[in-house]
Amino acid sequence: MSDAYLSQLERGLHEPSVRVLNGLARALNLPNDRLVRFLGRNDHDTADELTSEEVIAADLRLTAAQRQSLLELLAAFLAANDAIDDADDGD
Repeated sequence: MSDAYLSQLERGLHEPSVRVLNGLARALNLPNDRLVRFLGRNDHDTADELTSEEVIAADLRLTAAQRQSLLELLAAFLAANDAIDDADDGD
């Protein structure tokens, strides 16, 4: 993808194809749906709230390793909460 094409996308002179959006999402380490939603191409009628995972994945202030660590930590916390809930249901 050329600098000129990126500039045209930024200025709204071209609509990117799905292939281009997928490439941009991969380069930015973002989930495809997050990038599409950011660009205003959400096909859903209602505005869904972002999940914790989506927010972490989209935060470019963090390195890829930091985002991965936070996602793993979040998963561990959620699994621990599920285990507690399962144990409480068994009483």
